[in-house]
Amino acid sequence: MKTTIKKFFLCLILILPLLFLSACENPDPELVEKALEAWAKKNDLYVNGQWKPEGVVLKAAQDTIGNITNSDETVQFNALDVLRDIEKAEDLAAEALLSYDTAKMASAISIRPKDWSLQDKDAAIWMVKGNGAAAQSAFTKSDELLRERLLSGGNCFNFRRTQLQNRMFALSDALGEYKLRHTPGDPTAEALRAEINRVADELHIMNSTKKSDFCGEK
Repeated sequence: MKTTIKKFFLCLILILPLLFLSACENPDPELVEKALEAWAKKNDLYVNGQWKPEGVVLKAAQDTIGNITNSDETVQFNALDVLRDIEKAEDLAAEALLSYDTAKMASAISIRPKDWSLQDKDAAIWMVKGNGAAAQSAFTKSDELLRERLLSGGNCFNFRRTQLQNRMFALSDALGEYKLRHTPGDPTAEALRAEINRVADELHIMNSTKKSDFCGEK
């Protein structure tokens, strides 16, 4: 019961400032989760991949109170900074997909090196460029980052399904842009379409069986 209260208190502390500063709009759950995780890691509130509930609540309370009572001082509570980093990385990644700019995607990844979704977008760009090896490397890195994320908890099936959905969106966006500039039946377009179908097949199997080989469920 105490753990539940602490988690609720933590979420309340962290999310309320975001709600106030975003004109009371509903925050994106995935962005909030990434912000919470990054904030905890930055403040050394993870031990062996696990949260330190006492430290998290204390740190959040200290920072929040400090922000309210010391408005003229530098803001110490950095959840908003984390969100800005996420938004900046997402904006860079979106621009990179439109222009197939691997350098810009690398910049996005440098901001969020643990974000598996950026790796999938990177893979889509490499596929457009015809570099299958680099694309496969990015897909593999995405999977590795997801497995690393799961070490701190969470439902593997749900995370994997979200990952595959995002992967398919990235590939579809890349294909859509590519088709505008190239003739139908182009080998690269066909490779992108084949990868989209492969991801869609895995999603279909997961939704049908409620199991995932990725999660060790046969």
